[in-house]
Amino acid sequence: MAWYASTSGEVPAGRPPEEYISLESMTTADGTEHRRLRSLIVQAFTPRRVAALRPRIERITADLLDDLAARAPGNSARELPITPITRG
Repeated sequence: MAWYASTSGEVPAGRPPEEYISLESMTTADGTEHRRLRSLIVQAFTPRRVAALRPRIERITADLLDDLAARAPGNSARELPITPITRG
């Protein structure tokens, strides 16, 4: 969403300001920094751990799809990758 706002010059009403703050993370870092961050994360996502998360991911995906019509555009896609690992 921040990309859209920066290219169009328009910020949609009701969007949280944190969407427009650029933070360096594994998904935005390049080169050595990306490899360093990825090496920390990959240790937590072994095939066994990912298999254990599968039922949770499927449940979260189903919930997000059920709620899709009531959500603002774009919110569900951002929530799916992070929700399974941040919610208990």
